[in-house]
Amino acid sequence: MKKGIEAYVDYDINSRWKLIIEKKRGKLSLDEIKESAREHELDYYLLVLDCYHDDEDGSQYSFDAADSSGDRVELYRSSSLNDIGD
Repeated sequence: MKKGIEAYVDYDINSRWKLIIEKKRGKLSLDEIKESAREHELDYYLLVLDCYHDDEDGSQYSFDAADSSGDRVELYRSSSLNDIGD
């Protein structure tokens, strides 16, 4: 994995597994996201895009408000979304 990129597993409020990929500085490219996901586990993933918030409001980041220069994505396994709507 590239320097400054971290990947870890977390669960959403409905206990669904998700892979979090964060980059400390700069924006994640699709190639970096794909590479990080492959290194973690080979699977089919869905990328969740937050289109409600602007980059400037900092609400989509788990970083300190003073340092919002990074990027973050949440990937869900396609098989873990079978229970949506339950």
